[in-house]
Amino acid sequence: MRQVGVGIVGLGNSGWRLHGEYLAGAAKFCLVGVCDEDAVRLARVGDALEAPQVASFDALLCRDDVELVVLAIPHTLHVGMAVAALEAGKHVVVEKPMCLAVAEADRMMAAAGRSDRLLTVFHNRRWDSDFLTLRQALERGALGDVRVIESRRSGGFYLAMDTPPERSWTLGLDHGGGAVYSRGPHVLDQLLCLTRDVLGVRPTRVFCHTQTVIWPDDVFRATVEFDDGLVAQVEVNMVDGDSGPPRWHALGSDGIYLCRTPTSQAVVTELVGGRAGDERTLDSVSAHAQEVFYDNVHATLTAGAAPLVTVAHAREVVVLTDCLRQSAATGRVVECEV
Repeated sequence: MRQVGVGIVGLGNSGWRLHGEYLAGAAKFCLVGVCDEDAVRLARVGDALEAPQVASFDALLCRDDVELVVLAIPHTLHVGMAVAALEAGKHVVVEKPMCLAVAEADRMMAAAGRSDRLLTVFHNRRWDSDFLTLRQALERGALGDVRVIESRRSGGFYLAMDTPPERSWTLGLDHGGGAVYSRGPHVLDQLLCLTRDVLGVRPTRVFCHTQTVIWPDDVFRATVEFDDGLVAQVEVNMVDGDSGPPRWHALGSDGIYLCRTPTSQAVVTELVGGRAGDERTLDSVSAHAQEVFYDNVHATLTAGAAPLVTVAHAREVVVLTDCLRQSAATGRVVECEV
């Protein structure tokens, strides 16, 4: 088995906890370098991961042993640094969202095409147990003709190590923080996986409202309409915990799906003649996101496998996110073509 040399750029929560800790112990990869503009953080995380500390992004790109670059950086930096890494001949994994604008996504995809290098996006919530359980239920037709899907994510925010909230870019809008860009791509990617890949429908119109409770735009609620009449309600808040509305709620002609929290078991209530019938608790479906994702990245780079997260699908999340932002800014329904 050939190990793939990987360098990580950005050592906040995602770079350290989600990518670094996994890659440092993954047999298929060799963590050959990490870098961060904060020298104290670089030293602390580099020591914790037992990884070589590289002084700058440019220096990381010059290393011959770096085959794959993982970008866990503020969203506004994704396009420039991804393009630079691709043009340097590196394969690239970028944290979600892929970027903040459709034109940026197109620029990144063009750079990947010119360099003939892999570009993929870490949409890790595709392997959440609550999502996989609902996906399996829809694939098996447990609800019949699905007419409503409601998806909600709540809870606190993730901060870079040792960063107080008032200094975190994830809680401000200057670098693409806030609920729409920080958490929104998770629920939107999951929604598109369900509707595009399982139900075979496409979004046509969206309406979105954002609200500031503590931090700028730390709550959003959106309605997404699809070409077959299905309606989805998506909500993200970065304030409270899991005590609010259910994580998933779906209505179909043959059943009602309910999952109250990300860790609770889902229940399907059978509908017979328009009346509630038997309730059935579903076995949860589980997967390890980093293992599934990075095993696929390794197989793509060493054996020509198809990437699980294609840039075309990641771009669709950017398109839908952009529609939400337009709707929130104008207070109007926005037509969308995804």
